[in-house]
Amino acid sequence: MDIFKGIFDITKLPAKFFFLFAVSSGVVLFGPEWLIEKIHLENAIAQHGWIIGLVFVLSAILTLINILIWLFRYFKYQVRFIRAKSDLAKDIQYLSPNEVVVLREFYFQGSTVEMPMDDPVVAGLVEKNIIKMVSIFGGGSVLTSGRYVPMTLTKYASKMIFPSVLGLKAHKEITEQDKAEYMRVRPKWVNLF
Repeated sequence: MDIFKGIFDITKLPAKFFFLFAVSSGVVLFGPEWLIEKIHLENAIAQHGWIIGLVFVLSAILTLINILIWLFRYFKYQVRFIRAKSDLAKDIQYLSPNEVVVLREFYFQGSTVEMPMDDPVVAGLVEKNIIKMVSIFGGGSVLTSGRYVPMTLTKYASKMIFPSVLGLKAHKEITEQDKAEYMRVRPKWVNLF
C-alpha cells in the first residue's frame, strides 16, 4: 500500500523535475564517452545502468505526458476564448433597442455609469459579459444608494461597440434634433439619482 502511495506522491512533483531527470539520465546514457569519463560515471553505468535507463524512460514519459496535458489545456482555453469573443460579437450585433439605450449612457456619461443592479436590461447586459460591475460600493453602499452600482464596458465589448452600433451619429453630424431624440429615449433610471 505504501508503494502505491509513494508512486502517486512522485507524480505530484513539478514537471521541471521530470524534465531534469530525463535530460540528466539521457546525458549519462547517450552522452559521449569523453564526457562520461570526465565526470567519472563509467563505473556507475556499468553497475547501475538499468536503473539509470529506467529513470530515463519514466521521467521522459512523464515529461511527455505533462507537455501533452499543457498543450491540451492551452488549446482548450484558446477555443473557449475564441468562442466567448465570437458569442460576445454576436450579442453586440443583435442588441435589443432597450440594451442600445442603456449602452448609449457610456457615451453620454463616460466610461463608468451608475446603474441599478435590479434593472432587467442591465442584468441581461451583465449576463452577456457586455458590462461589468466596477465595485459593489458606488456613491454610497448598496443599501443607501438604492442598488445603484458603477458599471463599465468589459475589455472586449469596449473594442466592439462603436457609436454606429448604438445608432449614434458621428459627433460632427449630430443636430439639435438628434440630441433631443437621444435625451428623450434615455433609460428611466437615469434621472432618478
